[in-house]
Amino acid sequence: MCRPQAPSEELTDYYAGLDVSLEQSSVCVVVSSGKIVRETKVASEPEHRCSILPSCCRHGM
Repeated sequence: MCRPQAPSEELTDYYAGLDVSLEQSSVCVVVSSGKIVRETKVASEPEHRCSILPSCCRHGM
């Protein structure tokens, strides 16, 4: 889940789904309404997967 850091703006929840394989991972980011805001494929190394997620996100379950 990701929430913008600006308290005066309306907060939006973001959710990311990852399909991880040995060489590449598919990543899909959606907002709480279900609208897809980003779909991409990246190398499966953790630094590549994390690089596409906004820095404001809390990573983990």
